[in-house]
Amino acid sequence: MLNPITVTQFNRYISSVINAEELLKNIAVLGEISGASIKDNNLYFTLKDEGAQLPSICFGCGSLKIKNGDKVKVIGSPDFYQKGGKLSFIQERLSQSARVNFTNSLKR
Repeated sequence: MLNPITVTQFNRYISSVINAEELLKNIAVLGEISGASIKDNNLYFTLKDEGAQLPSICFGCGSLKIKNGDKVKVIGSPDFYQKGGKLSFIQERLSQSARVNFTNSLKR
């Protein structure tokens, strides 16, 4: 039988795996904005499509004119918040220019 580990150890391990994986850096993701809110000039929202959703944060993006239902392309990386045990997608760039290609990209 394996020796159990603490929640802290487990979350630290998951965080280190995600942070060490270069393939998870600067990923472009298409989705629809849902549940958008601004706190301390940071934009918090869920990026979703018809099959899944991804909690997302764009730091310093509080002045963007984004609303629920907007279809966007975001570029960023996943981040695992150890203390809360929560995965979020941290945006480095957010663009509404994906509107034209959004539907075609989802069909692939």
